[in-house]
Amino acid sequence: MKHALLSALVVGLLISLVGCGEDKEDNDDKGLGCGTTQNPTPLVVKNIKPDLDATVANKDIQHEFVVVNPPGILSSLNFTFGADHTAGGRQPADLSYQHSASGNEYTYTLEKFRWTNAPAVVSMAHTGVFVDANSCVYSMPDLRFHYNVIADNSQLPDLEYDTNSCLTFAGASELCGAASDGDICQLAATCRYDTNASQCSIDCEMSTTVGCLDLTDVECVWTAFQSQNCDAMGECAGWYLVY
Repeated sequence: MKHALLSALVVGLLISLVGCGEDKEDNDDKGLGCGTTQNPTPLVVKNIKPDLDATVANKDIQHEFVVVNPPGILSSLNFTFGADHTAGGRQPADLSYQHSASGNEYTYTLEKFRWTNAPAVVSMAHTGVFVDANSCVYSMPDLRFHYNVIADNSQLPDLEYDTNSCLTFAGASELCGAASDGDICQLAATCRYDTNASQCSIDCEMSTTVGCLDLTDVECVWTAFQSQNCDAMGECAGWYLVY
């Protein structure tokens, strides 16, 4: 098949394609039809991953979907966030889809990434239309990602707790005190929840002397740190590093 760059007709977003030089009859044979701007032909999209309303950890997330009988190869994709989207942006932000073909199906896979916020809701949908060399217009109204993302606690340090399941002074020191790498307190200082990182280190350890900080409290700080989220850090009551 010969390949030619197809022009794009955009409604809100740009989608560029590299497609086969087929005529309208070829599209009809595929069952696509030749859509118009007012009534674009919807492409069949399936096997969207992550699954609808799934719950995934905020680490190495990968978006994937399959387009059946596409009129060309999607060389770029853009999405708009839904009203219930709370996950923020992707990290890294500059990612691209890779595609592979199997018969009349093309699989698109996005490079692995994480979201800025977690726990949160991911809600994003493809919008826009494109037009091929024969002025046939297509859309993908069923291409939508909607799932829940939770904090990645797989790297949470193995901290020391006492017999009452309360974090010990030594455990706090390893998490955000003198024995830590200082990154959590750097976030606390940046968010202006503590005077500076050095004072935060002291406050972190002293927090264990005035109350019981259990695994939930630890996960609160760890989740805020993982997402670099000042608002989430502010929800971690009980810690001296949050004023």
